[in-house]
Amino acid sequence: MNGDDVLRRCRELGIPTDAVAVNEVRDEAYVLEDVGTEWAVYYSERGLRSEERRFTSEDDAARYLLDRLRLAFGRE
Repeated sequence: MNGDDVLRRCRELGIPTDAVAVNEVRDEAYVLEDVGTEWAVYYSERGLRSEERRFTSEDDAARYLLDRLRLAFGRE
């Protein structure tokens, strides 16, 4: 799974895609970012990163992000 897959699944689940940012930092969005040798997942708000987690693979990071989004938007 990659960032494009996350966005596709969000559309399928009815999660607003403007709440997700892939390789871009945007306020009030869940971010999946390539940071060199790792992938970071966090919530961005007013320049702050909340609950940041790092992964060694894009697949693990994307799956984690999708799980967070499903919980945040009640799409179990």
